[in-house]
Amino acid sequence: MRSSAYLRTGAALAASVLVVGLLPSASVQAEEVSEWRTPLTRVPQPTQVVAASGDSVLAWVHHSYRLSTDGGATWSEVDPGLDPWFAGTADFVEDGHAAVATDEGVTVVDLATGTGTTASLAPLALAAAAQPVAATSDRDALLRDGDRVVVSHLEGGSFGPPVAVVPQDLPTPSASASQEVGWSIDHQFGYRTVIHRTRGAKVTATDIDAFALGGEAGPSAFRVTGALLHLRALDGTRLEYVTRSGTAVSRCVRDVARGTSSCRVLRRVPTSHAPVIVQKQGTVLLLQDRKAWYTCDTASGGCTLKSIPLKGRVLSTQYDAVGDPTRPLVSVAAGGLDPFYAVAPGPVLVKRFDPLVAKASVVGLSMGVNRLVGWDDRLGGAVWQRPLGDGIGAEKRLADRAEAALASAGRTAVATASGVAFYDRSTAVSRGSAVNALLGFSGPYALLDRGSGWFDLTGYAGVPMGSYVRAPGHVRAIFGTRVLGGTDCLQGSAMCTGSGDGETTLVVTDLLDATYRRPIPLPDGVDARTSHVQAAFLWGDRVAASFTSADPGTGETTVRSAVYDLVAGTWGDLQDARLLGLGDGYAVREDGDGLSAWDYVTGETYRLSDTDGGTTVTAGADTLAYANDDEIVVRRVPGAGASAPRVLGVVGPAGCNAWDCAWAPQFDLTKALDAGQVVIRDPQGEVVRTLRTAATTDGSVRGVTWDGRSDTGGFVAAGDYRWQLVVAAADGSGTATGVDGTSVPGGTIAVTRTHLGTVALSKVAVSDTTPAVDQELTADVVLRPADADLTYTWYSGSAVVSTGAGEAYASYRVQPTDLGRRLKVVVSAEREGTYPATRGSARTKPVAAARFTDVAAPVLAVDGNSVRATVPDWAPAATLALQWYRLVPGRASVKIGTGPDYTLLAADNGARLKLVVTGSRPGYRTATASATTGPVSFVP
Repeated sequence: MRSSAYLRTGAALAASVLVVGLLPSASVQAEEVSEWRTPLTRVPQPTQVVAASGDSVLAWVHHSYRLSTDGGATWSEVDPGLDPWFAGTADFVEDGHAAVATDEGVTVVDLATGTGTTASLAPLALAAAAQPVAATSDRDALLRDGDRVVVSHLEGGSFGPPVAVVPQDLPTPSASASQEVGWSIDHQFGYRTVIHRTRGAKVTATDIDAFALGGEAGPSAFRVTGALLHLRALDGTRLEYVTRSGTAVSRCVRDVARGTSSCRVLRRVPTSHAPVIVQKQGTVLLLQDRKAWYTCDTASGGCTLKSIPLKGRVLSTQYDAVGDPTRPLVSVAAGGLDPFYAVAPGPVLVKRFDPLVAKASVVGLSMGVNRLVGWDDRLGGAVWQRPLGDGIGAEKRLADRAEAALASAGRTAVATASGVAFYDRSTAVSRGSAVNALLGFSGPYALLDRGSGWFDLTGYAGVPMGSYVRAPGHVRAIFGTRVLGGTDCLQGSAMCTGSGDGETTLVVTDLLDATYRRPIPLPDGVDARTSHVQAAFLWGDRVAASFTSADPGTGETTVRSAVYDLVAGTWGDLQDARLLGLGDGYAVREDGDGLSAWDYVTGETYRLSDTDGGTTVTAGADTLAYANDDEIVVRRVPGAGASAPRVLGVVGPAGCNAWDCAWAPQFDLTKALDAGQVVIRDPQGEVVRTLRTAATTDGSVRGVTWDGRSDTGGFVAAGDYRWQLVVAAADGSGTATGVDGTSVPGGTIAVTRTHLGTVALSKVAVSDTTPAVDQELTADVVLRPADADLTYTWYSGSAVVSTGAGEAYASYRVQPTDLGRRLKVVVSAEREGTYPATRGSARTKPVAAARFTDVAAPVLAVDGNSVRATVPDWAPAATLALQWYRLVPGRASVKIGTGPDYTLLAADNGARLKLVVTGSRPGYRTATASATTGPVSFVP
């Protein structure tokens, strides 16, 4: 199964290494190794209960078996001798033992220890049969010997001498159009059942033939009406069975010695076609009628069904043979990620345990410049990414239920059943149509298998471009705009997957340059008629390929690999190994000793420890990563990644209207970059604009926009302008080049000057339509183009109170002279390339008087016959008038003075004094504040 998991990722691995880096001949040394490790993520995994008896539960989770002997409270890993890659429920469980039948024999598991003993069918030399074990318990088995069935006793891990089962055939009912024979077994009897069906497949009757397990005669066969839902011996003298005839579901107990049955209807279902499931776990009978569940305990002999309160839950039980003698296991809902419950007396559901936690196996990896993208087997394929710096960072989930995921610079492509989703720096930006497979991803280009027998290519920029470039032959890898393809054929066979003449070929083409075509001859020693390409990779000017050849005489298959230099036009020496990835100056190879990083120029290798053929691998510029059964390992490869960054792709408009330009290119490169610039030159080669680019750790340059203006601020003339990306690698390896490794990265912008029509002033409004004096109002304007020059004219009534161009005039402070008047603003917009436009706002309501924001009360101090007032400042500043009053109870107040100071008179003796401060300001409502003394005493 490890090899199957590896094959699933083979195509993705071929593409996952086409992400970053180039090709220099750096030697891979054994020293200065940087390595980081992180354990695989542990998550709840789909859990299958294999068998349960009492408090012992044997469960399967993620290719391993766990045993609990305390009802699910604690678990330990065990090896019961069962298939770790596929687990079903046991065929039989009783008294702490479980029996599991396979095509090879029967395994009996002790549920107290989790150990198993397997009895092999081989020594019996039975005649071949499609399903050799017809039924089994932990003591006896019914085996098929050609057309007959025999019974064999299990003891000490082997089968005893087989004894033929002699069936008792009852007369066939007249209405029976077909018969179906079934077999089952328990500790008391073996059973042969014959189901009789009408031509419409309706079950009319079932024959039950119970036979002894030692070869002696068993009870007489008998027939029941309708379908048999359950059959098991209660003891050596009684059988329990449940039938369904029409709408009636009945439980019967048969006295095998007397040959009589006593039956009682358990439940009547709504219709004769309504599905019904009956299961017996220990002494507890479970009945499912559509979504409702019922139970009874037959220990006392009777059975009165009681409804199980589900409280909105949907239940699904395990098979009969899981068997818990006291507490049947029930799992809520489906999918294996829900808790497991037991049906306790009442009946009530009692939670036993949650799905078990296990490591999520990594299915595939893909290396970005500064991150590792992978997908594992949780939730049908969870895609995640981890940042890489001085170690392996925390996991961030991108998607669930994915089939593949590849990274390139700051981009990620995720394939799901519904299509390919593209992410730019973790943000979903677009989604493509459903494809057969995601094969490669480099910069903005995704290599897709669209399921038509051809491999097709599509690019995207924010949204899918919608155009697919048909690539000739069998497309294998992509690096920027370069595509590695060809044909892959075996001599005289129909395996040719291209338009070739029956030979294996390799060729590199370019998506953007139809004249670029580099046929690659196969290495000496590789026959194009008898070899095919097992894997191929493209990185810069290097092609790496593994060739599989079969010896015509012996049929023996060999795999050999080599690396081709596109510049020199030569292959390196063939290696007895297969390649798993290609990086910047190295390749990842697998041979009889395991995995290694291989300098394909010097021939030196760096052995990777703790790996085997099932390990998932990906290669980056100078870093590789692999995952095994326990952890993810990231290693820096010494001496690798020394070449300068190359541009994998540029996404952006081909041109723009100078008067309405928003040229925003996106650059994807192979390395982390320092801050740089995009230089734009006019048709005469003169620099007209320099745009700054920020440093980036993921190799993707974003946030660059040209507005069609020169560095002096004016709009440029029409013509073909050239742009050039000038940026250096953050590691000092050089300045960025084109995908070919030599050219200066650049391109053309076709600039036009197309008149935009009248400026669109879609909205002009005053920020507040109920203004007051001293309030600052602003003009709310919506227009296109947004960079038009605006002139603002403010009106108070019919009088212009403010006018001017620019933001300084976009606001107006209401004056006292505006009191009672209605205000409005008129905006005029002008811009080169457009016709001017003017639009006014609606008038406001009449300007209201403002209110003082801070009206402070005076503070009074009495000192002998003098009273002094301190008046704090008001906000805003006001003209203040002070008036003193004498207050005598029962009399009207009397004005006695003004100003801040007052001298007591004899008439003031015993009275209280009050000071009222009145504030006024133009355009403001008059306000007052006051303070009062206590009774004062006049001193003669």
